[in-house]
Amino acid sequence: MEQHPEIKLHCVVPFAAQDQKWTPEQQSRYHALLDRSSDVFLTQGKYSKDCYYIRNRYLVDHADIVLAVYDMNANKRSGTGYTVHYAQARGKTIIAIDPDDFHISFSGAKTQKNILTFFKNLATNDYKTVLNR
Repeated sequence: MEQHPEIKLHCVVPFAAQDQKWTPEQQSRYHALLDRSSDVFLTQGKYSKDCYYIRNRYLVDHADIVLAVYDMNANKRSGTGYTVHYAQARGKTIIAIDPDDFHISFSGAKTQKNILTFFKNLATNDYKTVLNR
């Protein structure tokens, strides 16, 4: 991020002290990431059984495009599945990468061509085009 100050990292944390049960190494990496972020948003102060769902809904509600590693044909319940279905219900553009075969599927408002152009610009470091979409 020091090389590209135009790119911002926004961290959305589901509850304070989420790292409490992590190893010291994991905590160190986590805090280093938070320290380097543009901002940190805490969705709630204490753990609750739905704190991750609240965090994920916040992420979807504030996203232009949702990128998920998820099998769109899966019939099992999961937090990622819940979030992808929430995004679909909100009319968000979704890019899903199947974790088994890495097939990429697109759904939602933006066309596949526009999304591929977005990633091509990102891959070629054409950040100004990506950020000014």
